[in-house]
Amino acid sequence: MRISVSVFVIIIISQYNACVFGAFKEFSDFSRVSANDNKRPTLDIIGEYEQIQSLSECSSRCFKRPGCTTFFFHRGSRKCYATSSANGLLPSEGFVQFSIQTSVPQRREFGKSHYLLVKNRLAILEAQRYCLALGAKLVEIETPEESTYLTNMAIQENTDILLGITDAFMEGKWVFLSSMDSVPLFNWSIEDPDNDRNQDCAGIVNYKSYTWDDIDCSDKRTFVCERLTV
Repeated sequence: MRISVSVFVIIIISQYNACVFGAFKEFSDFSRVSANDNKRPTLDIIGEYEQIQSLSECSSRCFKRPGCTTFFFHRGSRKCYATSSANGLLPSEGFVQFSIQTSVPQRREFGKSHYLLVKNRLAILEAQRYCLALGAKLVEIETPEESTYLTNMAIQENTDILLGITDAFMEGKWVFLSSMDSVPLFNWSIEDPDNDRNQDCAGIVNYKSYTWDDIDCSDKRTFVCERLTV
């Protein structure tokens, strides 16, 4: 299935505009821990912030600190604590606690990126939109080390990983979705890419020993969102 070039262009432009105007959201899903209302942490604090405007901003501060699993927010004072536990709580009127431990898939850090494995199966355009909504992009492999890391992730999780690359614009010329730059390296299986029935997308696939296979862009696969740590 050859997907529309214009659709890809729209997605790329949308990503660019969101970057420029700071409109991206963080990996900011969280769940309320009402049992700890009106309490603030005194232990395991890994970030303390003033003038925080919203729960979303507080959660994003937590996300950016490795080891953060929960945060406390006071809307009136705009105070935010990012912590690695909910230990050592003291009474403090107005604070509410939220946890990212149970509601957000585990994020991983390697090199200069955070990676979020999403086990929902989506086709490439829907997967890219999902990642964009989180302030990320569908994973793009740029180095041999990153290739090994993602391959090992797929093996450990026993899953496929959809990649943010396509040759929908020109057959055989593989480019990254986010930048249109040429893909610098590949790990194709021995018989791929074969362009069977006009396959313009790709993924790391378990049925080919976790090498790359070109696939139909409408195929639904698990995927990884990637975001720079800096």
